Amino acid sequence: MAAFALALFCWHRYRVGMHIKRYILFGVVGLGVLLSGVSQAQMVEFDGDDWEGRGTDDRFSGLSRKSGTFFRRTREDDPAAQLEYAVRVKESGRLRSAARQLNALVHQWPDTDEAAEAQLALARVFRMRGRYERAFREYQYLIEHYAGQFPYKTILSEQLDTARSVMEQRRGSFLFLPGFESPERAIPLFNIVLANGPNWSEVPEIRLLIGQIYEEARDYADAVTAYENVIIYHGQHDVAREAIFRKGLVLERIAKRNPRDARRTHAALQALFAALREDLAPEQAEEARERIRVLRRRLEELHLEKAEFYERRGRNVRAALMHYEDFLRRFPNSDRESFVQDRIASLQALLAEKEE
Repeated sequence: MAAFALALFCWHRYRVGMHIKRYILFGVVGLGVLLSGVSQAQMVEFDGDDWEGRGTDDRFSGLSRKSGTFFRRTREDDPAAQLEYAVRVKESGRLRSAARQLNALVHQWPDTDEAAEAQLALARVFRMRGRYERAFREYQYLIEHYAGQFPYKTILSEQLDTARSVMEQRRGSFLFLPGFESPERAIPLFNIVLANGPNWSEVPEIRLLIGQIYEEARDYADAVTAYENVIIYHGQHDVAREAIFRKGLVLERIAKRNPRDARRTHAALQALFAALREDLAPEQAEEARERIRVLRRRLEELHLEKAEFYERRGRNVRAALMHYEDFLRRFPNSDRESFVQDRIASLQALLAEKEE
């Protein structure tokens, strides 16, 4: 922009009599266009060291092929020598310089065997530096562009560990304040790992972990969906039992947020009863029973409120009688059974008087 403004200024002075030579003006304009193009290229490429600060959290898959550029010059003239040099830099502890040299190799010679090796080393260097999101992206680039040139399960495991590091990483630290964990940032990364290894043995645990992250973030609707995915796709796996239990707890929290919604309360009760049919740990079974008692009590109150409304405010004896009788069918052995039976007897007597 500065170069463009300078070009306009020179053109103006030329028009009013400064008589600047045309080739100087054209040179300035050309320089402005060149700088503008370089700036735009850097804005969309996201290969600089400040990549994570550019709001690119969703740029972890579908990565475009790296290619040679003027601004990524290699130290050596062939890929083998360049890789050897970059490894020496890494082993000396200069990780930032090593990352630049490894990245330059991949850009300069993307179709060589050394490029795949350098790309893997690049991902590991960023991981060593604690740049976990960038490391995850470089692992993903390796998977997308160099399939068959690395041990797939090993790299998938490293990528999963990197996503876990993103989940546990604290952000926003300032002076003596440690910052805050934001595990939900890792959910898109876990989903990419699921896509990379749909039949991998770790998939059930990853799906369960996604549900737990949503639950901790109080995003209960997505948590229920995640737990249901575990139950549907991995019903015979050990994690399914935990997913059934946690789904019941989440639905109970949803019902607690909506205490007058009988439909949500029924859904939570059904889920918790389903959990009790599983081989839960003793403490989990006791927690499920306690929540069932609370939910059942809430449903009893809602049902009685409706019956009392018809009896006292609506003055609809038959409707009130129907709801009291329905209460006995729905909640056998309730501690309110004697009260309800008394109300039924009173209403039946009232109806008999009216019919006489």
